[in-house]
Amino acid sequence: MSQKLFLMVVSLITVIVLLILNAFIETAQEFRVVLCASVVALAHVLCGFYMTRWAFTKSNKLFMSVVMGGMGIRMMLVGIILVIVYKLVAIDIKLFIVTFGVYYLLFQIVEIYFVNRGLQMKKLNNNTI
Repeated sequence: MSQKLFLMVVSLITVIVLLILNAFIETAQEFRVVLCASVVALAHVLCGFYMTRWAFTKSNKLFMSVVMGGMGIRMMLVGIILVIVYKLVAIDIKLFIVTFGVYYLLFQIVEIYFVNRGLQMKKLNNNTI
């Protein structure tokens, strides 16, 4: 799993979505909401990537535990962050959720692609030994 390629793809998606959403943003407050949601989604996908990358060198049982358990923990943390942001900062929660949802779906596609690619490479390496 190439860390450099993953980071490039995630960065490119982040910039493209920000540019697209910027066409619809009318106020500085909306831009802050979009930026906040993108940072939360970016932290989410980077945590997932590095946890999965670490788990690739471990047993299959531990790998699945890290991937599935990590996903649950990350989603709980996102929920907690969402509640904290909603309670402490006056933001448009609908815009935050929609923006986070867009980033989440795109980043999950990329994360699944890289996990699948890593598993295929691991399988090929095990078959050649």
